[in-house]
Amino acid sequence: MTAEETPRFRYSRSVLCTVFFFRILYYNRIMNHHSKPIPNAIARLTKDASQVSESFLTTGLLTAVGGFLDTYSYLARGGVFANAQTGNIVLLGIHLINGSWGSCLRYLLPVAAFSGGVMISHAIRDGIRSSRRIHWRQCLILIEILLLTAASFLPRGWIPDTAANILISTVCAIQFSAFRKSSGYASATTFCTGNLRSGSDALYRYRKTGNREELRKMKNYFGLILSFLAGIPAGVLSVRFAKEKGLLICLPIMATAFFLMFVDKEKMLTGNGK
Repeated sequence: MTAEETPRFRYSRSVLCTVFFFRILYYNRIMNHHSKPIPNAIARLTKDASQVSESFLTTGLLTAVGGFLDTYSYLARGGVFANAQTGNIVLLGIHLINGSWGSCLRYLLPVAAFSGGVMISHAIRDGIRSSRRIHWRQCLILIEILLLTAASFLPRGWIPDTAANILISTVCAIQFSAFRKSSGYASATTFCTGNLRSGSDALYRYRKTGNREELRKMKNYFGLILSFLAGIPAGVLSVRFAKEKGLLICLPIMATAFFLMFVDKEKMLTGNGK
């Protein structure tokens, strides 16, 4: 008689199946009882905005990417700023005066790419704004990921560095144009000047009036600046240890922001998102 046919084996198998069945029932009961806190945690983290794409959670991640990209392009791609086109324009003017025409192109092309990226952002938004399956900002993040992936595989050198800076500046322009609010306040995810001004304004008004809304606004802006700062050491270390391929390190962060936009806060908070 085989083991499958013995009464003892059949009894053991029945007991195991019964235990397993009740463990499933118990697990489902626990999960049904506690299922709201997990998604609700995401909903609470994004409650400060009408859309998840405008929440501090999403914009904070993208602002960290902004700090990373500016650091990467400056250290690994010839001293060019990917985000702060003001710096590139200043350097462009300096090289124009000095007659360094080749260096002028190094700074002129990223500026032109930034302008093109803004137009790409508007074209994508107008083209798929009515889509219910995917948010237009998600499409833009996918484009950013593709462009950054392409830039990471370009070797070092004047021409490939310039091409990489064009791609990165396009990405920064798309992000700057698409993500204009954080927690309901006009913000930037690619540089700090505007956020620093707005945060300082809010700090002054809070100290003068005691208005808690101004305090909340100040925390948002200075939080974005801290997020930008967080991306800088990541950029330094990525260039130090991975050279031009270090650009790939920021892609998981962008992917996280992409998937966050699938979250439906209203369904989570009302319990209909199961």
